[in-house]
Parts: sequence; C-alpha cells; structure tokens
Amino acid sequence: MRIFISERKYITGPKDLGISKEQIELLKKSKIKKVLVKEGIPFIPAFLIAFILTMIMYYLKIPSIFF
Repeated sequence: MRIFISERKYITGPKDLGISKEQIELLKKSKIKKVLVKEGIPFIPAFLIAFILTMIMYYLKIPSIFF
C-alpha cells in the first residue's frame, strides 16, 4: 500500500527501505492514525548457512560443481 497525501504527493510505500524525518512529519500532518511496519529477514542467516555448507563440503571433500 502506497501512502499519498494528495493525488500527486507520494510519501512512502512498501518497497522503500525506510522513511526520513520529513516523511514522518508529513504523515503526522496528514492525520494518518496507523502505519503498518514490516520487518524483513536479514541476509545474515543466508551467509551463515552458506558458510556451514562450505565447511561441510570441504571436510567431506565433496567437489563443487562451480570450480
């Protein structure tokens, strides 16, 4: 859901990574009561899983298909 003040004034939307102080002030001035905040999954678990799989493949001497 994108948030607009008027037909042409865009404040923020779901693809934005964050909002600035100016956008917060615009939300307060436009009398919006609720804002849905979604939290995403960080990339750290993916790097950890890749590292663990790399270590397992190294110790078991499983050849990689990429090298």
